[in-house]
Amino acid sequence: MFKFGQRIEHHAHEPMRQVRIVLEQANGLPKGDISMFGGTSDPYVVLSIADRRWQSPVCMKTCDPHWSNLECDFSLTVSEVAAKPILRVEVWDFDSVTPDDLLGTVEIDISDPALLGPNVFTLTPAPEFAHCPPGRIALDISVGTPSTTYTVSVWENERWSHTHREWSKDHLSSSDRPAWFAGPERGGKDFKDAIPEVPEGYKTKGAWMFHPMAGTEEGWLYGHGFSGPWHQEKAIHHTVRTRQWLNEYHDHSSDDDACHHL
Repeated sequence: MFKFGQRIEHHAHEPMRQVRIVLEQANGLPKGDISMFGGTSDPYVVLSIADRRWQSPVCMKTCDPHWSNLECDFSLTVSEVAAKPILRVEVWDFDSVTPDDLLGTVEIDISDPALLGPNVFTLTPAPEFAHCPPGRIALDISVGTPSTTYTVSVWENERWSHTHREWSKDHLSSSDRPAWFAGPERGGKDFKDAIPEVPEGYKTKGAWMFHPMAGTEEGWLYGHGFSGPWHQEKAIHHTVRTRQWLNEYHDHSSDDDACHHL
């Protein structure tokens, strides 16, 4: 799972809306990997809206993947939801040797109430698979009411050392993502280096906690490199791992305003 774009510092005190997508399953996906024994795919999903991007773990060797109701949350300002209400869904086939193949896409207007809630969407096949029947993907989409609370994430990164036989931040190279990372402009060797700037008046609602994604060991996702895609279980060829830490921030100025009106 991978998410970018926490530009909250540019929208001080503008209410946020939580866009939640529950990734359930897909079926009838094209076979991206053909062999003498037939064919299959190693699918994963990329969701994007406004300048945010999220990536699911890979489901290996299946054209009918299940993600066990995996949740993706985007915190968007009210103006972002109004200006760019299109959720783009891409389904890709992971390949460890050649570039990943795009299997299909669908764009969903989240301002249309008929497209919210649980729905099954037909994918438009990528040109390479235009001759294949279109696959389908099941999503449950919801858009929360405007709120002064938003979620912030920081990613913890480590690399495997074959010499020391251990995972550690000390083994990260200069070309890797930093040990703590929250987007291209935020990161460093210490956790505090990656915490995104927050508008004046916002405070944390609780402690930072790592996201215990189902199917993982203490939230860790594994891959060949930090560009992904990510896998829930470690394989012998995986060399990096990452996990997400989350916290909620709340606009305390709105509490003060409410008190002044009492």
